[in-house]
Amino acid sequence: ALSEQGPTIAVSEKGFVRNYSPPKSCGDDELEFRLSLSLDENPDEVDWSLVTIITLGSFDFLSIIDESCDGCYAPRESYGRTRVTEIICIPEDQKDCLEFSFENRKGLSDGAGFSIFLDGTELDRFSNNYDREGGETVESKRVFKFDNQKSTQCLREIQMCDEGYSNLAVVILLDDYPEDTALNLRDMKNNNSNFSMTIPKGGFTSVSEFRILQECVPTDGCYEFSIIDEDGICCEDGFGYYSILFDELIVNGTDATIGISSTTGIFTDRVVHVFGGGCDSNVSS
Repeated sequence: ALSEQGPTIAVSEKGFVRNYSPPKSCGDDELEFRLSLSLDENPDEVDWSLVTIITLGSFDFLSIIDESCDGCYAPRESYGRTRVTEIICIPEDQKDCLEFSFENRKGLSDGAGFSIFLDGTELDRFSNNYDREGGETVESKRVFKFDNQKSTQCLREIQMCDEGYSNLAVVILLDDYPEDTALNLRDMKNNNSNFSMTIPKGGFTSVSEFRILQECVPTDGCYEFSIIDEDGICCEDGFGYYSILFDELIVNGTDATIGISSTTGIFTDRVVHVFGGGCDSNVSS
């Protein structure tokens, strides 16, 4: 059989066909993440993702999509009732920031599920009739979070500001054409456009770059923030999004506890947000 990840060797077993993925060697500074999947008769209903999460203040932000599958095990006649192994090489300094999610949209039938391993150590196992934490389960969705609360690599501090100033942070994950994206910030009340987070087109150069920009600005200002990109930063040319935090609150409509939203990356040409303590009450963001 052929999967999206490359050739596999199929060997018949009782009730399943085991698919052996070709060996993959990780580098000296990488760890091997191994996902062992037992697929049921609806393999195209399986979604999973392995992502890197960075925490800023009280919000979690997706910084890298290490690997994902959105119904990728198709057609059913090729992947139904099979076992598949996926191997992903993870930079060692990111291991505590990872989050793995699994979902079978139609629920798991008997014997289906997954196990995940990091450098040979089993981290989690899940199926319709076994739960590593004990007892039976009929869940179809599972999220495994690595111990990111203990790693400073995963935690970013909010920049502290003097009295009369507030922290303004922009979190952005760029798409495959970062040079097309520009940011602009101006204080309409005080007629000031001299901010470090104003970045012209061509200022971003790294594909799928994750960036946190922070600056202390007068609390009583009225700020107009613009993001400019002809076709947005999601989704045909890569997954991108952005979030704006003013005084440690998200102001551009992403989730209240998780600052991850692909919808903020979907726009044409330009999006403008207006916010700040000095804005007229009739002005909305």
